[in-house]
Amino acid sequence: SLLFKVLSPSKIFIIRSLIFFGFSPTPALNFTISSGLVNFSSNILLNLYNVSFNYDGKRELIKNFSIDLNFGDNIAIIGKNGEGKSTFLKLLTGKLIPTTGNIKRYKDLELGCFSQTNQETLDPTKNIIEELQRETDITEQEARNIAGNMMFSGDKAYKKIEILSGGEKSRVSLGKILARKSHILLLDEPTNHLDLE
Repeated sequence: SLLFKVLSPSKIFIIRSLIFFGFSPTPALNFTISSGLVNFSSNILLNLYNVSFNYDGKRELIKNFSIDLNFGDNIAIIGKNGEGKSTFLKLLTGKLIPTTGNIKRYKDLELGCFSQTNQETLDPTKNIIEELQRETDITEQEARNIAGNMMFSGDKAYKKIEILSGGEKSRVSLGKILARKSHILLLDEPTNHLDLE
């Protein structure tokens, strides 16, 4: 079964409303981002009520689960492979619909989602700075700051996407998500396969 754990702020390395999936802290990725988004009139960003989910009537991965996700919450979801962590992320993003129950999202809610499939959307002809700026409104200096936080300092920030390793591409994908303005970051095993050494 899945374990939902509220983390103390001292254990969080990326500052915003976060949901970590299979999280293991990595001090090398320690930085702060300010969202610049409009504040909500409600503290509740997402509400899940009696949510259950199964694939084709088989074993329920999630059963009668309810929670309010509030502004400033830091939550880790811990479980073994196949227990529904990524499925739960897909429910939150709307890629899957609950078998039963309801998920209510604040109407102006912006979600940022990191999973291992994000690197498939990178443009191999761009360099890291260009890719971080693509589809975002950040300046070149902001892109350089994010690149540095993703361990691409100096001239490394101008490497082409096509020559990066899989882990380096994952770091660029994570940087792109952080560059977008979002109220909640959904991070599916963000420290796996990042080539941090």
